[in-house]
Amino acid sequence: GTPRRTSGAPISGVMFESYIFEGRQDLPNRAVLQTAGLGAAAASSFSSAAGPWGAPVVAPEAGGPRESPVITNGLLRYGVSVTDACVDWGTSVAMLDDLADA
Repeated sequence: GTPRRTSGAPISGVMFESYIFEGRQDLPNRAVLQTAGLGAAAASSFSSAAGPWGAPVVAPEAGGPRESPVITNGLLRYGVSVTDACVDWGTSVAMLDDLADA
């Protein structure tokens, strides 16, 4: 791309929220989990920092052991942040390429 810098100052830092897919989503609450048949054990595991729901969240195409039941039940979308809104991976790469050209 064409350099966009208009001043002589170098870029000293940059921050953006990036994840696999763009956007963000809310964690389902206990009532939603229980309605989906995931029970109190799944609901109480949301406070676990080691990985909620007791199952790894693995993309089906990655050949992982199994996908989280919270995803397979449609309560969360794989690869979408549950914290801050994010840009997707392709956008992240494009932004970093633009910065490298600046």
